[in-house]
Amino acid sequence: MNGQVRVTFIKDDFNKIVELTNISIQNTLEEENKEAKKFLNKIMTYSFIKDEKVTMNLYPSEARFLINILNKNIAEIEISNDWMEELKLKKEEYKKSKEGELNA
Repeated sequence: MNGQVRVTFIKDDFNKIVELTNISIQNTLEEENKEAKKFLNKIMTYSFIKDEKVTMNLYPSEARFLINILNKNIAEIEISNDWMEELKLKKEEYKKSKEGELNA
């Protein structure tokens, strides 16, 4: 897996991670904001869903970002959106775009 770290989260925990990442995007300096946006794009594009669990393959820098964001926000977080449903929609869009490329 090229030095990647595989992590799996249940739906509620995945939603909390996305929520924390969005909060980080809104409340951080430009350099950290860039890292948060990159992380969010990665997990919303390349994560896998199976049995209502989300699995992510993260490079060490991405795993470090995830650990830091969780560490900074260990307190209870309120979920504002069902991010798992959004992930499912994005995965379907991604799948269709890949099928379209193969048929072109």
